[in-house]
Amino acid sequence: MSTDSSNAIAKLDKIRAAWLPVLIKLFGAPAKESQFEGFILDDVAAPSALYEDAANPYTFKIRIPEKSLENDVMLLADVVHESCLGLYPCGWNVVSAGKKETVLSKGAAVYGSLIALRFAFGDDCVADYLQALDEKAPENLEAFEAIESLLEKDAQAIIKLRAEQTFLNKITAEEFQKAGIELDESQLNQLLAPYTI
Repeated sequence: MSTDSSNAIAKLDKIRAAWLPVLIKLFGAPAKESQFEGFILDDVAAPSALYEDAANPYTFKIRIPEKSLENDVMLLADVVHESCLGLYPCGWNVVSAGKKETVLSKGAAVYGSLIALRFAFGDDCVADYLQALDEKAPENLEAFEAIESLLEKDAQAIIKLRAEQTFLNKITAEEFQKAGIELDESQLNQLLAPYTI
């Protein structure tokens, strides 16, 4: 690994270390099965979790696009987003079956990213980021709005749900009931729907 790559990975580790306590406060502790094994810088279009071990299905690395290093806003959003998903990773079995997240699990990660951007760069940056989502990734904007609406009803909703089921992509309507979170059927169905791009 070159010195530049080592420095970049160190920067990613520093961002994750700084924001992980905030994400834990917002959404609860990482699943006990979750095992983060480091960052990979790659020539990919978007950040993602990389699951490589069927025997340890919740062990993952985070792939960060090299181009994100050129933009502090995107870098923070990417690292926080994937670190949030790492609290409740979907795992090798889900990914290998061609499935991924739910609107609930993905929306929480987008929400976490926007909290970080607001803190680091202010409200104007958040407005610009939301506008970019609307233009380039409307499914992320919809997932964020669903979580924002949920957390307006109950600021502890994600933590309550994760007390019932650690993995957000496995949450069912029954867990909402057990957690005492009452939603109308359309809102519940939206949150539990598979996240699709």
